[in-house]
Amino acid sequence: MIKELDFITYAKADFDYTVYISGAAQPKLTKENVMNILLIVPSLPKQEAIVLYLDEVTTKIDQAITQKQIIQLKEYKQSLINNVVTGKVRVAS
Repeated sequence: MIKELDFITYAKADFDYTVYISGAAQPKLTKENVMNILLIVPSLPKQEAIVLYLDEVTTKIDQAITQKQIIQLKEYKQSLINNVVTGKVRVAS
């Protein structure tokens, strides 16, 4: 069972608030404007299906990003070691 606000959390992450923001010098989202925001909310079974799907996919994306970063950092580390050892990068003594 999904948490009650999971669907709303995903929905608001993709929501365009720019039409509700007022003020030029200091843009703000007022309580009145927030109260006027309408969200289409599907049935609970559909919400649950959406949340389960997004949780699964976003977890895979997060893991892929992490793995890619690890690989890139290892490659950078090896390149840095090589460049310092071979004198391509000078180290102040």
